[in-house]
Amino acid sequence: ACHAPWPGSTFEDGRVATWWRILLLGGTTLGKKIGMSAGGALGAVVTAATAAHGWGKQPTSAISGRMAQLWNEIAQPLLFGLIGSAVSTKYLTVALFGKGLAILVGGGAARALAVIGAVRGNDLRFPDQLFLALAWMPK
Repeated sequence: ACHAPWPGSTFEDGRVATWWRILLLGGTTLGKKIGMSAGGALGAVVTAATAAHGWGKQPTSAISGRMAQLWNEIAQPLLFGLIGSAVSTKYLTVALFGKGLAILVGGGAARALAVIGAVRGNDLRFPDQLFLALAWMPK
């Protein structure tokens, strides 16, 4: 049985699930009215974490598989397409391209130096440290 976050109640009882929905939707609506629009996202994260902790591995593995399928087949291609359509080369100038490239190179160098500094105390040779720095670079 999947237990609700409080003792003695289960989600098989329709009243508990209904009260959860009312609480989440009401909290989100109230949050928007008082200027706290991120409350809905926070509520979703807290609810998911509470459910995963309270339910255990078995019920969450079925949900995890469905969410992975939803992400891979719908959300990820949609996100990729939306981001790709938002990029406009109309405003791209040589100066802007140079600044962007400088930011990427500078950020990558800072990240590489931070990784080398983090592994410096270990007994690694410099080529190994350099490999770790490159391995941690974003794609």
